[in-house]
Parts: sequence; structure tokens; C-alpha cells
Amino acid sequence: MAYAIRKKSEVGSSFELFLKNARNELGSDAKVCFLRTDQGTEFTGGKVKEILDREKIGLQFAPPDTPEHNGIAERFNRTLQNKVRSMLIDSRVPKTLWDLAVSASVHVYNRMPHRSINYEIPFKRFVPSVKIQLNSVRRFGCLAYVKIPKQMLVTVVRNLNEKPTDKFSQRGLRTVFVGYVFSGSLLYHPESDTFIESRHVRFNESLVYGDVYKTPEIDSNNSESEKFDLFEEPDEDDENQSEEDADKLPGKRGRPRKRVLSDDDIPLSELFQTKSNKSVKKSSHDLGPKSDSAAFVSQCEEDSDQNEDEAIYLMLAEVRSDPRSFAEAMASPQKVKWEAAVKEELDSMKENCVWDIVDRPRLDKNGKRANVIDSRWVFKVKKDTNGINKHKARLVIRGFKDRNEYELKETYAPVARLYTVRTLLAIANKYDLNIVQMDVKTAFLNGTLERDIYMEIPDGVEIDLPNRKSKVCKLLKAIYGLRISPKCWNKKFTGVAESVGLRADDKDPCLFTWREGSRFITLLLYVDDMLLTGNDNRKIDDIIKQLCQVFKITILGEPKEFLGIEIIQDREKKEMFLHQKAYAGKILSRFGMSDCKTTDTPMVTRQVRNRKIKDLIEKSKESVSEQVLSKQVNKQKMFPYREAVGSLLYLTGATRPDISYAVNIISRNQENPTADDWAEVKRILRYLKGTLDKGQLFKGETEELIAYSDASFKDCIATGRSTAGFVIRMFGDTIHWRCMKQKVVATSTCDAEYIAMGDAAKAVLAIQYIIERVLQKDICCTLNCDNRSALDCIDTSGGPKLMHLSLKQHFIRSIRETGQIETSWVPSNKQWADILTKPLAGSAFDKLRTLILNDN
Repeated sequence: MAYAIRKKSEVGSSFELFLKNARNELGSDAKVCFLRTDQGTEFTGGKVKEILDREKIGLQFAPPDTPEHNGIAERFNRTLQNKVRSMLIDSRVPKTLWDLAVSASVHVYNRMPHRSINYEIPFKRFVPSVKIQLNSVRRFGCLAYVKIPKQMLVTVVRNLNEKPTDKFSQRGLRTVFVGYVFSGSLLYHPESDTFIESRHVRFNESLVYGDVYKTPEIDSNNSESEKFDLFEEPDEDDENQSEEDADKLPGKRGRPRKRVLSDDDIPLSELFQTKSNKSVKKSSHDLGPKSDSAAFVSQCEEDSDQNEDEAIYLMLAEVRSDPRSFAEAMASPQKVKWEAAVKEELDSMKENCVWDIVDRPRLDKNGKRANVIDSRWVFKVKKDTNGINKHKARLVIRGFKDRNEYELKETYAPVARLYTVRTLLAIANKYDLNIVQMDVKTAFLNGTLERDIYMEIPDGVEIDLPNRKSKVCKLLKAIYGLRISPKCWNKKFTGVAESVGLRADDKDPCLFTWREGSRFITLLLYVDDMLLTGNDNRKIDDIIKQLCQVFKITILGEPKEFLGIEIIQDREKKEMFLHQKAYAGKILSRFGMSDCKTTDTPMVTRQVRNRKIKDLIEKSKESVSEQVLSKQVNKQKMFPYREAVGSLLYLTGATRPDISYAVNIISRNQENPTADDWAEVKRILRYLKGTLDKGQLFKGETEELIAYSDASFKDCIATGRSTAGFVIRMFGDTIHWRCMKQKVVATSTCDAEYIAMGDAAKAVLAIQYIIERVLQKDICCTLNCDNRSALDCIDTSGGPKLMHLSLKQHFIRSIRETGQIETSWVPSNKQWADILTKPLAGSAFDKLRTLILNDN
């Protein structure tokens, strides 16, 4: 909160107003314990002293010449002054409006995430129940057009020599935006020296006060003592500033005198008489192009090239609706549901005997001070395809505070690979097998600890002891948040699975199989999510029954969604469709592209991209000052680049091979992304917008195992390395693909293709191994390549041109000799992996996308 004052004697009134406002928001029981300040006389007597005595608030003074003792306030004053100075310079409004600039700056500052509080929003922390609205954030001092209030109608119309009742007289008034009020926006009308409050306003953020009105300057004949710096740095004499000196502040120079409330009974649509304004939308309020303070979301939707400030992006980051703490959950409107979720979690803890309440230890076994770790609650509204599914509460320990040293084998826990998931689903679809999805509740709580770990008693746990702080929880089972919890759970489940007849695979520990003659069962584990399939339904039921005797399992039946992949199965047609429409929609919404225009391809063609890259390289060779470089780095930080890349990586790795190459390219520039890089990300998002319904279609039409391998020589201009890609199809379904930059620099196209074939062969062996484990079948794979020289190198020694390659890069040759893989040449127009190694034009891209997705 900020209060503008003319004299230091007004500090008491402002402080009393602050206390009232704080109690209105926090409740009448809110208590201020201490007031820390410098040794200014305004805090040692007068009304401030009366308030401190009445409210029993302690007063702490910072020693003289030590502003660091009151660093938060001192630094914030400087931060606020810099912001206000910039706003006044940018808008060129009269300096007499400095107090309004302060209020506007504080309003925006309180609604921006801050690093010091883990990027939480201060106002949201202060009042958890409030919903942050950011669509009202505007450029300070920009032009604003408002319907003429009734109180001003006669005056304004007479000045224009018109009749107030004239149907064609002026209805709108040009004003200047100067702040935020509860009813909408605070506007300043320079001609009448009046304030107007209204919510029916149109803004033109491309123009500011100084572009239309002449900013009043200080008379040059004034004495030097009358000239001042609005926010000059404090000096040693500031503490002794008299009230007469305070009168020299600009707060009373030509200050507007009247405030008018706009008549909001008539909507803005009547003011401008346009059909497009029947519904009030954010975009309809903007008459000009966005300024630097415009919303990042709007910039994404309109696909403009305006640069956005990092702070604005953070300010407009999505505000979490889930409670961030136990206290916040208990104060939320959904308190009853969160209490039920907490009770369910604690009941599960009790059922699994997760801890014992013991005396707080002083020393551990090694004679060192005992490490007692605290915990926190994580709340999440879980949703499915139909909306809200349940309110979930999870108690997690702050494992990063665990001072124990662990070896890698104590913390590593495997998870199933996505290509294993797709392979298993393709097998089930091909042979019309039943699939059962299961979920283990509070899975980590089943793991047994082998170390002594202590935890503070968490919120929500009631104990009948007089001194709660003297007791702690000694963990008996693994709990979410510990580094060793995943390993403990995996070890526990593996032991139980083997006891019911399932055998964990040596190469893929999350793949469990059972076989007896021609009957087989396969279980796939991904942390606490499971898929169980096979051709013996009775054995499946028996395994489920035995697992349920040990673990608390939710049986979900046929899978509808697994690891964020939505599954639609048509057993009559023997078809299965995997897609991530909901996940892709969330990505678009997260980055403000839900209403963007669409594009036919995720990336521009090679010629256009290469020309842009060469231009960038030429620009980088030019000498640039350190100041310019610093500005460029700051501009690069404003993009949510890594978040977008990370979101897209999971999408392309699960169901969307058609964007693999484009995502691989943008992932190479995560350190210093430019505006051009961000434009490429937005192009991918626009492509997703038009292809939300795309995914993997399994038909199981053949018995073949086919792979395609390709490489683009020196595709990466910065490093000279090539890009390789492969596609593997089983039963006519695409089950595995990958796009990657090669780890070595190839000296020729032949080298790049030869190395790419070796990488593809490794992936083929993994698929063949899964087929052999599940179906007990040996299927030879045909590996297709469109480079005859690379194929010839497999048949021959390759001669001197392959002498420089390492032994592991000749892997493809040894594998073909075993008969597991056969190689074949295909023309470039039938090379399916082309879509993974180069940007293709529309028709060529559509053709390969249709083939690789089975989308015909």
C-alpha cells in the first residue's frame, strides 16, 4: 500500500488508514507486532506515537547511516521511484499527477509474481480468497475514451456550440488513463481539470498524454531553488526536512480539483454506436497497437511482433486455483472437500503405519545433530475428460533438506518407456486382448525405509500431548518427497509381483510377464499406474485379486487415459486411437494461443529458415556494445521459451511425430532464445491449433516390422552436425520414432546416413525384444534407407572413407550379419523418416503425416 502525503505530519493519518485497510482484508484479529523505521522525527512523536501506544505496537529504529537494517523498505522505495519515474517520462503527464502514478505502480506491483516469495502474487498471498483480474492493466497515461458523464454533458456540449439534446452531438470524451479504482478506471480530463471514474472505457495505448497535450514546464524564470528532481536520492539532511520544505513537492501545483463518477447506466455500445461492441471483450477495448505493458496473452493471440517485458509475462502467468498451503485450503470455499481429502490421506498414512510419534532426537547415530525435516501439503483438483474428478491432498516431505548421502543405486527407480506403452497397446489391439488399467493409491507409502529419518508433525495431525514441539514423526515407510521413496516403492512392488508369478524383465524392469504354454500375461508399471493385458482372463483376475490383497488399488477397467494419453478403442473394427487433444489444448491455453490462427505446417521450409539463420550469423559478426548486448539478453528472457519447449517435447514423444523435427529444432536454442525462435514456437502452436484431433491410429493390418532411417547432412549450421530420424512400424502401426542431432560431425551425407541407420537399428532391437518377451516371436525387421552409398558401406568394409568412424558406429553392420535386420533402399519420395529430418512443404508434409499417423 502507498499513501501520498504533503507533510511529514501526515504520516500518522496514513499509518492509521493502513491499519484499518489491513484489518478489513485480514480480519479484525490481525496484529502488527513491530514498526521498523529510521530515526525520523515523524515516527517518534505525535499521532504515530499515540497509535503505537494504543495498538501496543513495538517500535524498532535502524542505527544511523545503516539503511541495510531497514533494507526491504529502503530498497522498495528505490524500486517504486524508478517505476514511477519511468511511467511519468513515458507518458509525459504533468508531474502534479505523481501520486496517481505511485498508486498505479503499486497496484500493478502487488499483482506481479515475485521471486523472493517463490513467484507467488503478493496480493493473492495477502488475500487468498481474491481472484486476480489482469485484463484491466493498462499503459499509464494512455488515451482513453469514455461516455460523457451527465454531470459534464451540458458543459462539454456548450463548449462545442451544440445542443445537449442533439442526437448527433458528441457523446464521447477524450481523457487520459491515470489509475485503477474499484468501479473500473480512473481517468483525467485535462480540459476541465477533472477526474472521471468509469468502467465503460476504450483505450488507445499507442498514444499517451504527451502525444496530444503539451506538458506544462516549470517557468525558466523561477529561482534554482524552485527546480527539483521529483525523486532525488535522499541525503543526510532528509531526516530533518521541515514541513515547509515538504510544501515544495509537486502535489499541489495545478492539482485537479473535481472528481466525477461516470453514468454507467448506458452501456458503451450506445456511445460508439457499433454492432461489434454488443459484448464487452478485452480486445474490443484496444484501439491502437499494444504497448510494452500490454498483456502477454494478447500479444500471443494477435501474433504481433511486439516485445514484452519479463515482468509483464510473469505478471500474467496463470494464477493457480489450487491452494498453496494447508491454511489456505482451510480458508477456501472448498474447505469441506479439502478436509475430506486431508482425512483420506492421513487415514492412508495410518493404515500403512507410515510413522511413529517419538521424542525429538538430539543426535543421530553418527553423533551429529539430528536432522528433522519438515513437510507440506500439496492440493490439486484432479480432472478427467468429463471435468473435475476429485479433490486430492498429498502430504510430502521436503526431501531437499535431507542431509543423508545416498548412492545412485539407492535413489534410481525405473519407469516404463513410452514406446513400450505403444508397443503393448498395439499388440493388445492386434490380437483383441483385454486391457485393465489400475492405479495404486498412495503407492510410495508401501515402501519400507532402511534409514532413520525424522519429520516434523504435519499440519492436520492431532496429538493429545501438552508439548507438541517435543515430539516428531519417525518414518517407517517411504513418503512422497524423499529421494529414496521411488526406489523403495519399486523394490516393494517388484517383490510382490514376483510372488504372484510375474517376472520383472532384466532389460526393462517395469515390464512384468507371465507365461504358461501359449497363455501369457503382461503388466506394465509407470510409477503407480499399471496396464495389465494378456490372453488368459482368468489369470488376469487372479493376479489382480492377489495384488489387491497387498496394495490399495483402484481398478479403472479399460483404459481411457494413461499418462496423459487418451485412448479410444473400437474392438469391432480392431482399431485403437491414441491422442492428446486435451493436453494440446492446455498448451495453447497456457501460452495464450487458444484463439490463434492456424497454419498447415509446423515449420517453414528449409530455404526460408536457412536464409534467416545466415542473416543472424552475419549480424552476430558485427561489433555490438556491451549495453546493446545486455538489452538483447534481457529481451530474450521475456519469452516463456523453456516452458513451451518442455510442454511440446512430451506431446511429440507420446502421440505426435509430425512435430518432432520442429520441436527438436526449437529445443536447441533454450539458452538464449530470440524473437525469431519464439516465432517458431508460436508457429508450432498455430499448427497444433489446426490439428488438435490428430493422433496415432492402430489398425493391426499386417504382421510386418518395418523401419525407416534418414539424415540431413550438416543440418545444424552452428555446430555442423547432422539431424537423424527414424520411424518403426509394427503390424502397420507407428509405434516408435525419434528425431535427434547426431553426437559427431559427419564428413559426408554417406556418413550421416550410415550413423543414422545404426541408431535406428538399436531402437529396432528394443522393439524386437519386447515382441519376443510378450509374444515369444522372432520378427525380422526391414530397415529402409534412401542413400545407396550408406547401404553399400554395410555390404563392404567401406574402405578408407569409413576409417575415421568409431567401432560403435559400425553397429548396423554386425546386427545385419545376425539376421535380425535386413536393409533395403527406397526412393526419397517414399522415405517416411523425411518428416523427422527436414521441414517439408505443404503437400509433401501432408502425405507423410497421413502415412505416419495412419490418418487416411
